[in-house]
Amino acid sequence: MDPSTEIIVDTPFFRVYKDRRVVRLVGTRTVPPGLDATTGVTSKDVVIDGDSGVYVRLYLPDTGTRPNDSEKLPVLVYFHDGGFVTHSAASPTYQRFLNSLAARAGLLVVSVNYRLAPEHPLPVGYEDSFRALKWVVSGGGGDPWLSQHGDLGRVFLAGDSSGGGIVHNVAMMAGQQGAGLDDVAARIEGAVLLHGVGGTDPVDGETPESVAQMEKLWLVVCPEASDGADDPRTNPWAAVSRSLRDLPCKRVLVCAAEVDFLRPRCRAYYEGLAASGWGGTVEWFESEGQEHVFFLREPRGGAAVALMGRLGRVERLFGTDTTPPGFDADSRVTSKDVVIDSATDVSARLYIPDDLPATEHKKLPVLVYFHGGGLVVDSAASPMYHRYINSVVSKANVLAVSVNYRLAPEHPVPAAYDDSCTALVWAASGADPWLSENGDTSRIFLAGDSGGANIVHNIVIMAGSRHGLPSGVLIEGAILLHPMFGGKEQIDGEARESREIMEKHWPLVCPHGTECLDDPRLNPMADGAPNLRTLACRKLLVCSAEKDHHARPRAAAYFQAGWFGSLEWLESKGEERVFFLRKPECDESLALVNRVVAFLSSN
Repeated sequence: MDPSTEIIVDTPFFRVYKDRRVVRLVGTRTVPPGLDATTGVTSKDVVIDGDSGVYVRLYLPDTGTRPNDSEKLPVLVYFHDGGFVTHSAASPTYQRFLNSLAARAGLLVVSVNYRLAPEHPLPVGYEDSFRALKWVVSGGGGDPWLSQHGDLGRVFLAGDSSGGGIVHNVAMMAGQQGAGLDDVAARIEGAVLLHGVGGTDPVDGETPESVAQMEKLWLVVCPEASDGADDPRTNPWAAVSRSLRDLPCKRVLVCAAEVDFLRPRCRAYYEGLAASGWGGTVEWFESEGQEHVFFLREPRGGAAVALMGRLGRVERLFGTDTTPPGFDADSRVTSKDVVIDSATDVSARLYIPDDLPATEHKKLPVLVYFHGGGLVVDSAASPMYHRYINSVVSKANVLAVSVNYRLAPEHPVPAAYDDSCTALVWAASGADPWLSENGDTSRIFLAGDSGGANIVHNIVIMAGSRHGLPSGVLIEGAILLHPMFGGKEQIDGEARESREIMEKHWPLVCPHGTECLDDPRLNPMADGAPNLRTLACRKLLVCSAEKDHHARPRAAAYFQAGWFGSLEWLESKGEERVFFLRKPECDESLALVNRVVAFLSSN
């Protein structure tokens, strides 16, 4: 057959003929850099090697939106996909994705335009990419974006599919001993492999077709490889590969999609690195129900937003201040911190009033409290929660356990629910002397505000399910203060922007949720959600605020949903969301505390 017409690699993206001619079916379109009005990100191209023409496209988020202009951004060096054969740093697909990533994750992105095979077979692409990394850590030739806005002590590598293979190889190149590369290696804080590692030695779950395609592709993109797709540059487990223990970075995040043909190989890389003896931290993130590089096709979709949130940093603008436990002279309440689970660092702040019962036979009800913050910010040690719980404990004469659960997006749902259940079971067991000696663990109340109220609902629902809580854990009552709920369909009185905010927020908190805003954990009234009649407590108090236009409509719908137990509603007139934390001495705050006290005290 004529070599010019015989196809040796045929994919939906490109065809390679036997005479090494390539026809690129996608990835040839380009867009210029500039300001993206949607994200506020500005991009520009910089040539880093005049002889080869290798250049990078830099992406800088809007610096005016950062609360601290002097704080520099982590730098992400990104390597695009295309099977080493197609696409570029100027591809519209990557321009759109990296604009979104830079804006959402707060990163200065350097997208590398390495030379493509088969015209420039590997290792050219690896060498170009490594040259770009060295250019970045050396200050980018004085480029003002890098020097003024980039934190060159915090450099990350990332790439998708074949770009993930480049991430691995560039990191290994930086980790070579005796090559004068110590400064480069030291600057790499982390690496992210998105949907890609190669090889032909089958791994569990991998199809023969996938292995065969990789074998054909590798012979084209790296013809000098003696072992085909088991060349160590594509297969990290090849017999001659350097040990994964040589990776120079501190952290690695391996991302996969549930229905991706490369998922088995991504999982094998994650497990191999975890078992290698490498001294860093390796993490796994899987996008449920998604296909290979789905985030490039729908960069603003919920799953893509969740993935970008996982890649980026969380800039908590409030809720990070803490206050130590101890004796509070105003309320005459004493507090202390206790670690509940050392494996997860889940802890609680315990509060006990000075006015203990006169006899040892009369013990105090136990209030288990979950702080607010949308499951993303704040803690049990927050000054405003410390002040609020002191007040409630003093006035209601209860013993309180304020739970410090893990926060999203670093620990997405269900981590907060799991931690909160662990804390509840711990409290009910009387594990601490304060609880065993002074707490009536047969009278447990749950309470929380905003995201914490969402936790209360989910625990009470869980307690009523057939799986339930351990025997002996009984919940007498639950208090939902301005609960965080949501849903796809707008309900009466709900502001449209409330749903728009939650459309961005919930995928970050719960990236694995299948129904997004109609996830039953967020929308208790969604089709398929557990029946609210199964709430496992004797009485329920739902509180809202007249001017809480975001949460009040759904709190009211929850109250009216038809539960059979003792149900109470309190609406604070003229007030906004969680006002009682900001204005604890105002009349409505005092009225709310008194209502909570009455609820805890009544039989």
